[in-house]
Amino acid sequence: MPVLVWLQAAANAPMQRARYSGTLSVDGERQPLDVVITEGKQGLFGVVREDAPNNSGALVSDVVPGSPADKAGIRPGDVIVSFDGRVITNAREQSAARVGVLRAGAVVPVTYRRPDGGVRTAEVTLVDAL
Repeated sequence: MPVLVWLQAAANAPMQRARYSGTLSVDGERQPLDVVITEGKQGLFGVVREDAPNNSGALVSDVVPGSPADKAGIRPGDVIVSFDGRVITNAREQSAARVGVLRAGAVVPVTYRRPDGGVRTAEVTLVDAL
């Protein structure tokens, strides 16, 4: 007997191509369950980045005005060292931490280092358009 389940993905749910397979118990009877996440808009952060020296993070070279990064106080010259709990050692890693993974509306912690050596962490809400 097939079981149809409708799910509303939370903002922090993975983006498209995420898949879960398992079972669902209905009245004590186990039924196969496959969930494929197919909808949602990719979350955008709003920085242009390049590799920081010595694999020390993602160097911010530009910030889109009004973007989540701008609202969080991130500025050119800052170095992103952690994004959504993942250590970032280069620009590619920072991009991979969100591209195709995080949805618009997701709230993620971002840790960045200022040029003077100070370290800050901000909660950033990703958007679907910049």
